[in-house]
Amino acid sequence: PRERVLDAGTGNGILAVAALLLGARSALAFDVAPHAIPYGHKLARENGVAERCELLLGGFEVLREGDRGFDALFANLYADLVQVHAADLAGRLVPGGWFVISGCHFEKRAATQAALARAGLVVEERRTRGRWDTHLGRRAS
Repeated sequence: PRERVLDAGTGNGILAVAALLLGARSALAFDVAPHAIPYGHKLARENGVAERCELLLGGFEVLREGDRGFDALFANLYADLVQVHAADLAGRLVPGGWFVISGCHFEKRAATQAALARAGLVVEERRTRGRWDTHLGRRAS
């Protein structure tokens, strides 16, 4: 409740909208898929959370300098993107803020976990389903 959420690689916005329905204060979500964002807008409107849900078309370049201080981070991104942008993701979370990062191929696990650690993101749990890892944890204080 009352948390600010960042959703990187949002797709149709389902996680951002779900967070808002569960009491998040606001959500900022972005995705590179042009067809996904209109679905996100529709989903937010249909669930009565559109005024608290900002959906942007594009990658990390759409984030503004002021887009920081998030309490929670969802990212459904390929491992290569997570590795490149781990520091940026960490810098947008408040110290102690929590994250769920999924979509990372298990064969890139070591490099992904190393990038997260270098960025100050502490993986507290990892779940694997098929070929895909999900990393859960917090930003170091």
